[in-house]
Amino acid sequence: MKTTTLRAVLTASVLALLGSALVARPASAAGYEACPTASLCLYSAADGTSDEGDAVHAYGVTANSGAQSYGAWSNRAESLYNNSPYWACLYTEAGYGGEVKAVAPGSKGNLAALAPNLGGKASSHKPAPSQGHCFTGFERCADGMLCLFQEPSGRGRMTGVTQDYRAYHPDVWGNQVESVVNRTDKTACFFTEHLDQLTATDRPFRVLPGDATSTGVSHANTFNSHRFSAEENCS
Repeated sequence: MKTTTLRAVLTASVLALLGSALVARPASAAGYEACPTASLCLYSAADGTSDEGDAVHAYGVTANSGAQSYGAWSNRAESLYNNSPYWACLYTEAGYGGEVKAVAPGSKGNLAALAPNLGGKASSHKPAPSQGHCFTGFERCADGMLCLFQEPSGRGRMTGVTQDYRAYHPDVWGNQVESVVNRTDKTACFFTEHLDQLTATDRPFRVLPGDATSTGVSHANTFNSHRFSAEENCS
């Protein structure tokens, strides 16, 4: 009788332990097949799985969708599935900044293998019709705005303005502009000095209406003010 009772207790204990182990398995055990169609899915562990307590992080992908910042999910993805017809442009920094990797439609795998140049980091993404579209971000600027970017080709942190700025704040945009797009109907005139400190020898960097440009090595991170002009020569 004692032997039977002991066996029953041991059996119950083993079943309880097995039950606990099953409950502790990741909720995303379904893997890549859990990724909805037309989505970019991020997983916090390798091979389409997730750490305990995490679920697949799915972003719906359309022509104009994107995530300029992953917030709390920045740099947490270890694997991904681009279950969409678009290229997935991955960036190490928010605002489509830092290093970039174009992940082909239908690709899935570990981030380290798909995008080794990102160094395991991913903080933002956007869909694109081709690889080339991953390397510019000018499309973020709305009509009627003058947009400044802290990285070349419209990438990185962005601000949009519609008025003159006498002096950029030194901790925000002063000496930090590397590309510009002008979607206004006036010429944008940029200066290395504040507007109230200009002399006859100061020459503007001009961006005509409708133009988008990187500032180039000679002008990168030198702008400290701008004004709009109805004249092409900024007079």
